[in-house]
Amino acid sequence: MDSIALTKAELIKTYLHLKFEGNLGLGSSSNEQTEFIIQTTKDKFSDFKNVQAIIFDFTDLNYQFGNRLLRLFDPNVFKNNCTILISIIANEQSLYNWKSLIEYGRKDLDFYGTEKSIFQDSITKAIKSINKRFN
Repeated sequence: MDSIALTKAELIKTYLHLKFEGNLGLGSSSNEQTEFIIQTTKDKFSDFKNVQAIIFDFTDLNYQFGNRLLRLFDPNVFKNNCTILISIIANEQSLYNWKSLIEYGRKDLDFYGTEKSIFQDSITKAIKSINKRFN
């Protein structure tokens, strides 16, 4: 059985850092788990005050394919009428799968490899990326 869990939720400056771990199901079998990630993020977003961005730490999350995760990139998914910047830290094994998802969803974003990329490989770089995109 594929399952995921939130293992950390903290505020770093004004950035909400959420760490999830586990195994996402393949395709539509990951829909419920994706909704769990989104709802948990909304709940934590409202628990903390003055959140300006979200850092998803998926280094311990195995992702292969499920297009519902594209909802993470919807501008108002976490708070109505408010675009929240995100950064994602993914493990190396899942990075190719994330890239395929972004291409499938035709998302025009800086994926990986620059200071402004959505995907980074550490919390420090994720914070710097968000800071660069704010400016």
